[in-house]
Amino acid sequence: MSDATLVTESTVDTLRSDSRHSTGLSSYLPAPSEITGAALQRSFGAQSRRGGAQQFQLNVLDDDPHCKACFQSFYQREEELCGDFAVFYHSYTDGAVMYELYAALAQVLYGFDAQQAPLPRLFKKKFKDIPDSNTLKHKFETDYIHNKKDHHPDFRDVAFSVMCSVVSKGPEVSIPVVFRHGYNHRDDRVTFSSLLYNLLLSLLPKKGNKEQKEVKELMDRLLQHCERYHLDTHNYTAEFGKLQPMVIGGHMLQIFIRRDLVDRLAYASEPFGNVDTEREPVSNWIDGDTDVSWGQARLISHPEYFMDSSAVKMYVASADEDFHRDRQEFQEGLSKLFNEFLTDPGRRDFAMAALADGQCTSSPVPSQAKTWKSPFSFKLR
Repeated sequence: MSDATLVTESTVDTLRSDSRHSTGLSSYLPAPSEITGAALQRSFGAQSRRGGAQQFQLNVLDDDPHCKACFQSFYQREEELCGDFAVFYHSYTDGAVMYELYAALAQVLYGFDAQQAPLPRLFKKKFKDIPDSNTLKHKFETDYIHNKKDHHPDFRDVAFSVMCSVVSKGPEVSIPVVFRHGYNHRDDRVTFSSLLYNLLLSLLPKKGNKEQKEVKELMDRLLQHCERYHLDTHNYTAEFGKLQPMVIGGHMLQIFIRRDLVDRLAYASEPFGNVDTEREPVSNWIDGDTDVSWGQARLISHPEYFMDSSAVKMYVASADEDFHRDRQEFQEGLSKLFNEFLTDPGRRDFAMAALADGQCTSSPVPSQAKTWKSPFSFKLR
């Protein structure tokens, strides 16, 4: 009888747990054949600790108790959800205002839990031609690869960059290192003021001078509210740009995707969105007891999935301790402003239809909302 046959199931679990961070022995210990699915994933443990992944990057947070606590929460949720969900990390700063506004608007219109997390994308109609990662990869290889890559506006409309470990070393991004200030590109900049203005105007049935003035006034109120809670608005309008780009303005979105949906919503990528064929399909890479601390991915942030907590679970941490603490109160204020803006039932119905299909005319369409109980058009399998 070989030494391997003397290893019991309990011994395997113990050795996996004890050795993952030191000897790397776990990668040589086969899981018992009867352990599959969620049980196997739980035996591997937190995604960011698998495969003996080094944890030294966390040292950069030693002088910041708040940031350390945020990362401890990341790990705790990884352990709790690793059976059924893979995890991805999205670092951002300039987009924080839009993400928060999308969440508040989704709460007002659809009942999304904006208290839990922001929402990266909201316009369902943007996903009509790019509903999943396979379509996005095809579009990238046939078009975007020669035209701004993942900076192409159509790519940005539906997807964003993520890392696959909370201790990612790269390429380009180390999650602990960029947490305080957030990650962003300074080339091909997004004109956030226009993005916000067009979002608000698109919600209205009419686009005349009266409505344009109302939108500008709402923009002012929304941005003032953001600054009141220390959310950086310097890229949205010069008038409100009191906070500077290098303030502690980083945010981290922890995104759990149900394992059977990973390949539908994600693909392994190199910097700028090129498909990393060696790690495709990405589910095979992250489902094993593998060190995933080197390598990027791109996520399709389809609101039909991202607003369904049975498919995608999101949690947010902000490096600014005050904003992190007061975020729920901040969201309550945003929801109040949007509720006032969309008090009229016809206007609200139009806004829902505009976000969903983009087929609105110049008049409200209340019949669309009377039969619409949910923003989701299909049942997840």
